[in-house]
Amino acid sequence: MKIFVTGGCGFLGSHICEYYQSRGDEVIAFDNLTKFELSRTSYQVEGSRMYNASFLKERGVQIIEGDIRDKESLMSAAQGCDSIAHTAAQPAMTIAIDHPDLDLTSNVNGTVNVLEAARRYDVPVVSCSSIHVYGNGINQEIQEQEDRFVRTPPAIDESYPIMTGQLSPLHASKRAGELYVQAYTDTYGLKAATYRLSGMYGPRQFGGEDHGWVANF
Repeated sequence: MKIFVTGGCGFLGSHICEYYQSRGDEVIAFDNLTKFELSRTSYQVEGSRMYNASFLKERGVQIIEGDIRDKESLMSAAQGCDSIAHTAAQPAMTIAIDHPDLDLTSNVNGTVNVLEAARRYDVPVVSCSSIHVYGNGINQEIQEQEDRFVRTPPAIDESYPIMTGQLSPLHASKRAGELYVQAYTDTYGLKAATYRLSGMYGPRQFGGEDHGWVANF
């Protein structure tokens, strides 16, 4: 198979690329290699930005530098793929508040472009969303105890209410991306799925206060 991974040089994307490459699949990592978020941390920006790209190149993953907001370059790079894993995003709450236009174009316009590529080439797509679709209301259910934080109720199922409490541009853009995935499945019969992810951490993660902060521990 030929797997096309948006945001392939990011933390999550690089692990998806590594997984499929280890199976013997052909993998393309499509990434704009932005330094914007890393510039807000104490990391050595250039080395951190290129670390995952170098890791993937050594394993035979093709790297294409491009931006999901650029529809034509995305379409060209995705041509011939068998499936798409969409991990590219603006993930940070602070950046969304400071730059709502960047958040909108990345998380909404970019996701629609990815869906259009999947529709044009008639391939399935998996889109990565976030716990942010629940809004800030969920935080009111967390209580501090002597040695841990607990939440009542402990489980979140698919009937749990979303977009509650005070909302930010990031909440809005993440939910809008989900709605577009649903719209494309309903309207065009696109084979697509959305996963709501939270608290991910592990090797090759570079985080700061903005996002991925577990890496600092």
